[in-house]
This record gives sequence, structure tokens and C-alpha cells, in this order.
Amino acid sequence: MARDIKAIRQRVDELREDLQSDQIGAVENAVEQVEDLVERLRFHGKDGIKESEFPVIRDRLGEARHKCMHHLEDAVRKLEDTKQHGSPRKAERSLSEGAVKEVTLYLDLLGKLYAALVQFGFAQVALDLHEGKCDVARTRVERITKSTAKFRVDVGDICGRLSQLDESLRARFGSVKRRDWLLPVSKAAMAAGTKVITVRLRGASIPIPVPTVAGVGGSLLPHVVEGVDAATQARAKKTLDGRLLRLTGASSRAAALTDQEAGSLEVLRTLTEELAGSSE
Repeated sequence: MARDIKAIRQRVDELREDLQSDQIGAVENAVEQVEDLVERLRFHGKDGIKESEFPVIRDRLGEARHKCMHHLEDAVRKLEDTKQHGSPRKAERSLSEGAVKEVTLYLDLLGKLYAALVQFGFAQVALDLHEGKCDVARTRVERITKSTAKFRVDVGDICGRLSQLDESLRARFGSVKRRDWLLPVSKAAMAAGTKVITVRLRGASIPIPVPTVAGVGGSLLPHVVEGVDAATQARAKKTLDGRLLRLTGASSRAAALTDQEAGSLEVLRTLTEELAGSSE
């Protein structure tokens, strides 16, 4: 039974990795198409492109964006289940390494798609202006601005939820100094006279002082058990802290990129309005 469960989990992990690889490939392909289009437009002008390319690229950007946002929503929803756990160890298992990587991946992919979408919009507007269609360019910028604003809101909502998760877990579990739990056991044992045995835990070997005076060992055993549990919880808190920091970093990168590109769109909007006004 255990072997069957392990095989199922392994298969699920493989499917998830395949899905992520497909999404990475789709995003990279869409971004490369935008970059190639912009490059040809820059060096060859209108003669370097075909208008039929635009709807194809637009559809690929939209499809990649939709799928990435859908998968990111699912991944964040799973992370939010971490709030229901009452111990750092259970929370650390829920906020797993794989789950954090998944959220970070999709945030980074959406950041790339946002930048590509803005760049694609610039290419469309540049073509309009090249053809002397200033009014068309102004209308297009307004449409692009609305579309990218919705994109920014969606990404911002995800970042806000991750921030709330961070605050919730830190408020619940706080922090603890590692190995403080050894002090009361050591002092009590030293007072009684001790020998030392080694307890092997996952990933560590911990020396435990054991009293040699009859009758003392039974009273110290609960403290040892509690101490081992405290060490496990402390390690879980440290792991949680590192993973939460990575999520915060991914959120900050995505937010910074969308803010930067939004500023570029504002400059473009102002430019097209001025050009359209001067042509009237």
C-alpha cells in the first residue's frame, strides 16, 4: 500500500513538472516572437514584418497569460491552506519546497509576459505611427493601457495574498533560538551526575545527558521528549522563514516589473495624444 502511494505521488510530481515545462516553453516562445518582431520593425520598418503576425502573437501571449494565471491561482490557494495548521512542522510540510518553487515560477513567468505584452503594444503603436495613423495609435494605447492595468491588478492581488500569508504565519509562529531547549536538561543532569548518549534524529545526531543517579531518569525523560520536539519545531520555523522570504522576493520582482512597464505606457500615452493633437 505504501509503495502504491509513493508511486502515485511520484507520478503526480512528474505530471506537474511536465506541465511547468510546457508553460515555460510557451512563455519563452511568445516572448521570443515579440522580441523578434520588435527587432525586425526597428531595423527594417514596415517592410520587415507582416500584419498577419500581430494577431498570432497576440493570441499566444493571451493564452500563455491565461494558463499561467490559472496555475498560479491554484498554487497560491494550496499555500493558503498552511494557515490552518497549528504547528510549525505541519505548516512547513504544507508550505513545501515544491509549492514555493511553483508559485515563484509562475510569478516570474507572468512578469516576463507582462513586459512582452507592453513591448508588443509598443510595436503595434509604432506601426500605426509609421503609417501616419495617429488617432488609431491613440485608441490602441488606451486599449493596451486598460488591458495591462487588469493584468497588474491580477498580479497585485496574488502578491497581496502572499503578503497576508507571510504576516499570518509569522504572527502565529514567531521565532525561536535554536537549541535553547537543551539548557534545562543539561543543567538538571549535571546536578545529578551524568553520562552522555547520542540520539539520532533525521539529519542530526544530538548528545543527550542521562542521569546516573537512580530515580532521576524518569523525571527528566519528558523534558527530553519535549526538547526533541522543540528542536524539530525550531528547524521547521527556520525552513518556513526561508521559504516565505523567497515568496516575498518573487512578489517584489513581479510588482517592480509591472510598475516599471506601467510608467513606460504612460509616456507612450502622452506621446500619442500629443501627436494626434498636432495632426488635427
